[in-house]
Amino acid sequence: MALNPTNFQTYFNDGTTGKYRDGQGVGAITPARHRTLVTEIKESYNNVLESLMFAIDVSVSGAINLRNQNRPLVFFADEILSSDFEFTITNDTYKPSFTLIFGTYGNPDIEFPASQWVMPSGDPRWDNSTRKWTPIEDGLYKLKADYIGPISGNYYWLAEISKSSYT
Repeated sequence: MALNPTNFQTYFNDGTTGKYRDGQGVGAITPARHRTLVTEIKESYNNVLESLMFAIDVSVSGAINLRNQNRPLVFFADEILSSDFEFTITNDTYKPSFTLIFGTYGNPDIEFPASQWVMPSGDPRWDNSTRKWTPIEDGLYKLKADYIGPISGNYYWLAEISKSSYT
């Protein structure tokens, strides 16, 4: 049973008093029904948390795996990017929005897949012809990417990286 306000009221509250059934009368809360209540609350709580955010540590040595999730994702890079890096993603069936928190040292070029990623034209760190983003300073950055669907046979991500590093 999906736990929503209507189901909770119907299944666990007394129709006359509107209060939680405590063991009296028809539909009383038995130990088995109480266990069901606790399980339903736990599962509903977990479902809410999972639908809000899915945080994952990622290895910068491989592709970002979106795990075919249809919810917002947050990734934390497991090490500082200190050499050129090619940004790739896998398992992007649902193409959710996601955020990647990463650090840089030594101003490495970060290359994005050709014709799939677009960034604001006013960002001086983005070179649209080479599909590379190069930080101006070392530090911690936040990349936010939103999938906007297929256009002329290509799929696109609108990506934006924080204007400067976090200190």
